[in-house]
Amino acid sequence: MNTRKTIYDKLFTEKVELAKHEVELALIDDLKKNNAAALKEYALYENNRKKARLAIAECKTSIRQYAVILNKNINLINETKVKAKELGLALPADVLAIEKSSVSSTNAFKTIQPNLIQAEKLL
Repeated sequence: MNTRKTIYDKLFTEKVELAKHEVELALIDDLKKNNAAALKEYALYENNRKKARLAIAECKTSIRQYAVILNKNINLINETKVKAKELGLALPADVLAIEKSSVSSTNAFKTIQPNLIQAEKLL
């Protein structure tokens, strides 16, 4: 009877140990799957970050060029105002609208450009 109990105890103990190892292996498998998923998501992040940096660089170039053109508009309008005044003429409404738009857009540029620089730094 004592031998039987010893054998039973060993079998029961081994089962528990096997179950414990199976749980540990399952946890390791879960960890590996989670890590693989994390690495995949990080790779997507890096890819999107590169695209975002490229888009921001293109925006910065475009907005600078836009500001240059707006400044040319303002200079041309100022010259036109002088010439029109010499001739005693008033500027047409569409020219005044372009002036107003160019001035307000130039002021907006002063906000947009630093925001783009800041966004680039955050990436």
